[in-house]
Amino acid sequence: MDSSYLVTGPKKMFVKLKSYLLPWVLRGEDEDEGVTASSDTGITSYGHVDSPFDSVKNRPSREPTHADFLYAFSTVDEYVSYRDENLGSHYVRGLAEAFRERAFYDHLLDILTVVNQKVSNMEAKRPSGENKNEIKICKQMPEVKHTLRKKVRF
Repeated sequence: MDSSYLVTGPKKMFVKLKSYLLPWVLRGEDEDEGVTASSDTGITSYGHVDSPFDSVKNRPSREPTHADFLYAFSTVDEYVSYRDENLGSHYVRGLAEAFRERAFYDHLLDILTVVNQKVSNMEAKRPSGENKNEIKICKQMPEVKHTLRKKVRF
């Protein structure tokens, strides 16, 4: 089977997991009871919407515990990041270039996508195995994980 068409395009992956609620949505066993949003913390509420799952009406607004986090990694898990002796870190260079070019136009996730593109186009030249005279070309792929609920702009 020829899978070369997968190299340059986006990949979609669907994973079926076991669950007693909905078989396709469970990734663990913990349940998030959320945190109370209060005005003195600077957290703003999105408002409370009644649903069949609510047991108490008129309770304080609660937010998911893991909402609005952004993790931007210089590379995918278990791989190294590269640094050029003269130009510095590939990731920091891509990040600086992308912010300089796009900060006034795009929201944060779009900028980080540009960072991914820039860094993935860079190459690191490394000694190949035991023979230090041979050079291999290495690539780096940054990774972004987030639970943002709104676009972030500067």
